Amino acid sequence: MTNKSQFLIYCIQKYSQIKKMQGADVVDLFEKYNLQDYILEFSELIQTQGDLAIIAELDEFIRVRQDNH
Repeated sequence: MTNKSQFLIYCIQKYSQIKKMQGADVVDLFEKYNLQDYILEFSELIQTQGDLAIIAELDEFIRVRQDNH
């Protein structure tokens, strides 16, 4: 498993924990908004942030896509 894949799993786990969501629901959410692609592409930059900043960035990513639909 690559470091990028491990970081994606970490993001899913942290998002699930902080948002009090089931892991499967987080995976569905990430797939709906293509967050997994974003995380994998920018993992080196994202992982320099703290957990709450990562969650806030992911929430902003989702919000922008929701507004564009």
